[in-house]
Amino acid sequence: MWLFDKIKALFSKLARAFKAFLDAAIPVVTQALLSEFKDFAINVVETLNRTGLSNKEKRNQAFHDIKKHAAESGKDLSDSLVNLLLELALQYIKNKVA
Repeated sequence: MWLFDKIKALFSKLARAFKAFLDAAIPVVTQALLSEFKDFAINVVETLNRTGLSNKEKRNQAFHDIKKHAAESGKDLSDSLVNLLLELALQYIKNKVA
């Protein structure tokens, strides 16, 4: 039983260390992806703003375009990251116009 407790404690320490690593790495990776795709997202939103599409259609098209561009770049962006890119692009454009 003693050996089992030692192994269990070791795996518990490894799991905590791995979780700490992920907690530190995820914001860095997210920041890098946002930086990599922000200019493309801004360009997409600006281009779609000049169309006659409804806001919902523009959002859907922008979402699709960003996901496609990311996939072509070898990246699989989560839906929430694409939505964040869209929001940041919209805020950037609104602040630029104001």
